[in-house]
Amino acid sequence: VVRFDDKYVEQGHRLKGKSICLFLKAFVLDGKNTQEFVITPVFDDAGKKTLDKAIEVAKAGNRIGHISRLIDTQINQAGYSIIKELTGHGLGVDLHEDPVIPGFLNEPLEQTPQIVPGMVLAIEVIYAESSAKIKSEAGDRWSLVTDNGDLSACFEKTIAITDKETLILT
Repeated sequence: VVRFDDKYVEQGHRLKGKSICLFLKAFVLDGKNTQEFVITPVFDDAGKKTLDKAIEVAKAGNRIGHISRLIDTQINQAGYSIIKELTGHGLGVDLHEDPVIPGFLNEPLEQTPQIVPGMVLAIEVIYAESSAKIKSEAGDRWSLVTDNGDLSACFEKTIAITDKETLILT
């Protein structure tokens, strides 16, 4: 049972999420949650565990491709599909900045940007139960759903890279 907006929901209930952004001294912290999700422990655990592991490889000296490859491998091994049109990203003065952080490796790892101290990154694990195709929800230009109504989720944290460690900001 989870408390959400002063109501209690249980496994199988559908929730709608919102994007929450905090503007702090001209910089943006992105705290986006999934657009719609169902309380399903196994499905949700895949995303949460993948996000934790992705943060572990997001460190100075590695490459964005290390994050992308890990997300792709973990989600596919769990039996789910990466939604390729939606990605993680850098943050700074603008909400979405380079580097783009796909949930899959779309080029040789060595050609992906190197992770360096000072980067602020929104790592997003965006996946679906089976169909990776998405469309706008009927009557809503903001929300996205899978084309066949499958479950989908986005687990995200914003991190900052330092020369000694990775800081979790959201």
